[in-house]
Amino acid sequence: GNGLAPYFNFAESFNPAAGYEVDAAGNILDPRRGEQFELGLKYQPEGSHNLYTISFFDITETNRALPGAVPNTYVPSGELSLQGMELEAIHGFGDFFLQAGYTILNTHDLSAPGQPRLGSVPEQEASAWLLWRPHGPTEGFKAGLGVHYNGATLDDTNTLETPSYAILDAMIGYEWENWDVTLNATNLSDKE
Repeated sequence: GNGLAPYFNFAESFNPAAGYEVDAAGNILDPRRGEQFELGLKYQPEGSHNLYTISFFDITETNRALPGAVPNTYVPSGELSLQGMELEAIHGFGDFFLQAGYTILNTHDLSAPGQPRLGSVPEQEASAWLLWRPHGPTEGFKAGLGVHYNGATLDDTNTLETPSYAILDAMIGYEWENWDVTLNATNLSDKE
C-alpha cells in the first residue's frame, strides 16, 4: 500500500567457456561459476508509473577467462569479488520520460597477491536517457537525448589507466499505427 517493496535475491550461475577460450595446451577452460547475493528496495508512488530502486550486491566468480601469456590463449581466474551498489530511476513528468542509473563497483582478484582490481572494469558508471513524446497535434513524434559515463579503468596488470569518458547519443522519430521510423545517432561527441 505504501509503494515500498524490499527484496532479497540469491543466484548461482554456470557459463560454459566459449570454444576459443583455450589454454596454452589447447584445452577449453572449465565453466565460469558464480554466486550472487542482492538486497534492495523498490519504490513506486501510488498511482504512478515512476519507479525508484536501490540495490546492494555481492558476487563471487571463479574460472573467468583471462588473457594468457601466449597470444590467443586464456587462463582461468581464481576467485573474483564484485561488490557494489546500484541506483535506478524511471520517472515521467508531462511529455517527458527520464530513465537514469548509477553504479559503484568494487572489484578484486582474491586469488592474486595484493588483490588487484579487475582489468577494464570501471569503479563508477552512470547513464541517463531523456525521451520527449508530446501529446496533442504532434502526437507520434518522439525525440531523445542520452549520456553514458564510464569511470577510469585499469588494465589487467593494474598499471595502465584508461581515463574516464562520456558518450552522448540522440534519437528522433515518429510512430503511427503499426509503424515506427526512428533515426539514432550514437557517440555525438566522437569519443575514441
